[in-house]
Amino acid sequence: MKLPACWNCKKQFSYGKLLLLWGGSTVCPRCGETNYLTAESRKKGAWYTPILIILMVIGLNMFDIGFPGIILYGLIFFLIGLSLSPFTFHFTDEQEPLF
Repeated sequence: MKLPACWNCKKQFSYGKLLLLWGGSTVCPRCGETNYLTAESRKKGAWYTPILIILMVIGLNMFDIGFPGIILYGLIFFLIGLSLSPFTFHFTDEQEPLF
């Protein structure tokens, strides 16, 4: 898996910077240009949440665990989704409409 790079100077972003990306854009530390998530990246990200929830529900039905186990199971799925999300990002120079 490869982390995305700046659309202007092609510098690869750090994992930590992308992990905290919440606004849909980030500024390149080398050239200072704003990088926006592509519409395709945002659409892919919108599909990951329901897929993880479905997998979580299937797993919860397979195992008979108590409330603390459910919380732990949900936290594990959240951390897996969060840690893999930076590898799905692609950037462009302008903000694209979602639809």
